[in-house]
Amino acid sequence: MGTTASLQKDESSQKSRKPVTAHSVRERLRHEYYGDDGAVLENNEDMSGIGMTTLPSVLKAKGAFMKTITKGKRRESNEDANLIKKQDNNALLKEIFGRIDPSAVSGSYGKYFGEIEVALKYKSNESTLLVKIGRARNLPTPDVHKLPDPFVQAALVIKRLGSQMAQINKTRTKPGTQNPLFQEIFTFDLLQADLVDAILTIDVWNKDSISQDDFLGETVLELYKEEVNGGVASWHNLRPHIDLDITGHIEVTLEYDDTKLYVLIHQASQLKSADKANGLSNPYVRCYVTGVPNREETQVVVESLDPVFEETFEYEILPENLNERVLVLAVLHKETTGKDARLGDVHIPLRDVNFFNPQKISYALADLRNTQHSRSKWSEEGLSQEFKEAMRAHAIYKYPHCLFKGQHSGRKLVTVNCTKARTSAKMTVINGLPIHD
Repeated sequence: MGTTASLQKDESSQKSRKPVTAHSVRERLRHEYYGDDGAVLENNEDMSGIGMTTLPSVLKAKGAFMKTITKGKRRESNEDANLIKKQDNNALLKEIFGRIDPSAVSGSYGKYFGEIEVALKYKSNESTLLVKIGRARNLPTPDVHKLPDPFVQAALVIKRLGSQMAQINKTRTKPGTQNPLFQEIFTFDLLQADLVDAILTIDVWNKDSISQDDFLGETVLELYKEEVNGGVASWHNLRPHIDLDITGHIEVTLEYDDTKLYVLIHQASQLKSADKANGLSNPYVRCYVTGVPNREETQVVVESLDPVFEETFEYEILPENLNERVLVLAVLHKETTGKDARLGDVHIPLRDVNFFNPQKISYALADLRNTQHSRSKWSEEGLSQEFKEAMRAHAIYKYPHCLFKGQHSGRKLVTVNCTKARTSAKMTVINGLPIHD
């Protein structure tokens, strides 16, 4: 009788057991991971019931972006309070975009400072330049506890007169915003003959009523390169402060033979004085090619504004990669203590060099520390491709939900732009499935 009852019980349990499917395994995994109340299990809890002794790497990674919240908590006490873990979408998105930060691609690419909208119009009959400061967006926040109070300072500098003779105008301060709207027009006196020698610097500052104002970013416009007749507004990237007092030239000869690039650094002249005590500098040249790991430096020439180096460096570059590389030369002043001072930079795209007729060429020095010219074509394409692959992965898993909500029906085009990384990705989704390019 006992044996018969046992057999009937086993037979009944087998009939009531649900078939194992992919969906049921996922549901059981979700139940084991989150529990009945949504709480996440610790990594060392047993999951042997579903054939696992530790959490899968996907779930471990997901667990890193969980935050603890309280449901039903009373203000007076902690009675009847449920602690559960929920997805922290802000932390997840910060991690996603942090991995495509341009500073990981190029050390000179630097931090993102936001953008500013500017319109220029020159009136030749009145010898005046009209500058309209429209708006700014995505400004940084120097204080983590509050939004910035930005204002703009525009200065017109004539190179031959120096920065001491600059004309300066300021906008009104816009309280508590990273995306201020200014819509203010400045008027500068400017002779037509000085257009080719004029520089407009636009600085964004955070108004600090207690201490010194905080610098938020800057853009420098050489007027001979800008459209000054139409008054059309355009966006400009804000960057760290640019040293307009940098002067001088550097003479270089470039040769290419088979797979070898030879860089002969001859001399520099009329350099900026970095030592205020004697009015001289201790210059040397740092040299590297984008996409090539080795970095070279010349010997330091003590107390000179016209140093002679005559040193040659060699780089291994395949012919098919030559057009994608940029030669970066940085002239620095050797300090006895502390960080070396910058005396100027030169960026030379190798695709523009005539290797069939090598010549000694003089290049003007400028402050290029925070420009994107040294970012190679290979880096740009690699970053864009990585961004597209990441987007495809998120589309497959329909995550985050703010981008992929529910089930897509029909044909949809999804576009994501990342201003900071200066790249974008487009993808066609048909009935919830991404279509590869």
